[in-house]
Amino acid sequence: MSRGWIKSILLLDEDRYADSELAPLRNVAAALFRMENSHTPQEVEQVLAALVEWLQAPGQDSLRRAFTVWLKRVLLPGRMPGVDFNSLNELQEVKSMLAERVIEWTEESSSRACKKACKKARRRCYCG
Repeated sequence: MSRGWIKSILLLDEDRYADSELAPLRNVAAALFRMENSHTPQEVEQVLAALVEWLQAPGQDSLRRAFTVWLKRVLLPGRMPGVDFNSLNELQEVKSMLAERVIEWTEESSSRACKKACKKARRRCYCG
C-alpha cells in the first residue's frame, strides 16, 4: 500500500463538546454532533428545526437530502425501532413526523409515570 495518497486525517471527538457550546453555532457539523449526542426526542426536534431553517435556500437541496437520508437510515431507526421512515423524503417531513412522535412519547411517559406512582402508593387511582 502506498503511503503517499494520505495527506492528513482529522479526527473529531463529538462527545467532547457540550450542547451549550454547540447550540449557538449555525453550523451543520455542530447540528450533527448535537443530534448524535441528544438524549431526548425534544433535543433532536430542536436541532432539526434549526436545520430546516438553515437549509431552506434552493442551493442547499443536496445537503437537505443528505441529512434526510442520514436521519431516516441511521439516527432515527436506532432511536425509534419499528417506525417506518421510508415515506419521508424532505427534512421538513422528518421534522413534522418527529414533532408528532414527541407528543405521543410525552403522553405515554406521563401515563407510565402515573401508573408507576399509583402502583408504588398501592392504591387505585385514575391515570387518564
